[in-house]
Amino acid sequence: MSVLDEMKRRRDQVALEADKMLRINRKQGEIGQWRKQVEQSIVQLGSAAFGLHGLGATLPPELADVCRQIDALNAQILQGEREIERIRQESLPEPVALTGPRCPACGFVMPEAATFCPNCGSPRPKPQPTQVCGKCGNALPPDARFCAICGQPTAAPQPETVLASPIDLPTSIICAGCQAEISAQAAFCPLCGTPVTPLTS
Repeated sequence: MSVLDEMKRRRDQVALEADKMLRINRKQGEIGQWRKQVEQSIVQLGSAAFGLHGLGATLPPELADVCRQIDALNAQILQGEREIERIRQESLPEPVALTGPRCPACGFVMPEAATFCPNCGSPRPKPQPTQVCGKCGNALPPDARFCAICGQPTAAPQPETVLASPIDLPTSIICAGCQAEISAQAAFCPLCGTPVTPLTS
């Protein structure tokens, strides 16, 4: 993840936390109002119950209505507290990890299929050839002389063989023994068996 992406994510996290706190405070305010209504209903219930106690009567319908109001408010309180917990659990989605080489110009992680950096337009870096340690199989840089894992010396680079063009070397030569014309690639004369002296460029 680039520095700009990390800064944007932190800014989004701060914005999310502020929004969560605003919604929690709003819901806590509603719960506080419901609690006051519960307290008022309990006072009404207590007054009615005390009056009925003095009279020795059973509960009347108006007392049952107050009890149902308290039950409904308690259900709203429970739902509000669950919503607060759900808000507290909210978080930003995890960023998707990008795979691929980094742009040599800006450090942006380039998608695998990108030919140019989508951030700055620089061309995609060409893959560097590597060699493999013959002992442990570790991938080595092309100019490494020793393996960084096991210390095994790398194979010395073979000198490139420069092939002579047909113009430089003749296709046939004269045998030194029998003077016959034979192929320049022959090691011995096919007629007399005389060894052929290799040609040098």
